[in-house]
Amino acid sequence: MRQASASETKPILVHGGLPEGLRVLPLTAHTHDRGSLTEIFRASWATGHRAAQWNHVTSNAGVMRGMHIHLGYQEYYVLLSGRTTIGYRDVRPGSPTEGVVAVLEVTGARPHAIVAPPGIAHGIYTHEPSVLLVGVTAEHDPSHELGCHWQDPALEIPWPMASATLSERDAAWPSLGDAQGAVPAWSAS
Repeated sequence: MRQASASETKPILVHGGLPEGLRVLPLTAHTHDRGSLTEIFRASWATGHRAAQWNHVTSNAGVMRGMHIHLGYQEYYVLLSGRTTIGYRDVRPGSPTEGVVAVLEVTGARPHAIVAPPGIAHGIYTHEPSVLLVGVTAEHDPSHELGCHWQDPALEIPWPMASATLSERDAAWPSLGDAQGAVPAWSAS
């Protein structure tokens, strides 16, 4: 079996630095003449993540999911196929990286796991049809989620597109300023 090289597994950090607690973990694809095998999660990995729910998300090209701000639970993402741009902004009051913006370009051809802590605004734009696996540490409850509009200039995220297809909920999110007041203060734990 052939393991992917570091350049094949490195995500592209298009802009900024990573907010405190956001982790990008390269995954190793073991390829052979029949295809490949990639381990996407092991309980023994030091991710601090214990999923309570797994979601299989498909998106057409040009779809934006977000900007979402999860309260009290982590997400674990693995892009299985396609190409995405993921924008992050740390909106946790008191975080050592409060206000930090990161933009990652991730492809299914270069597998990575992204572990995102609560309180970080994030949106995922799909450049082409994509399949995303999402594990969350608490079962879905809309009352534990905030959001803001992805085009809000206060986010300072340099998106590579000017328009996107949105859900009704994502299109109706308020400004970052309106959402940010409900985000709990950062805690080192």
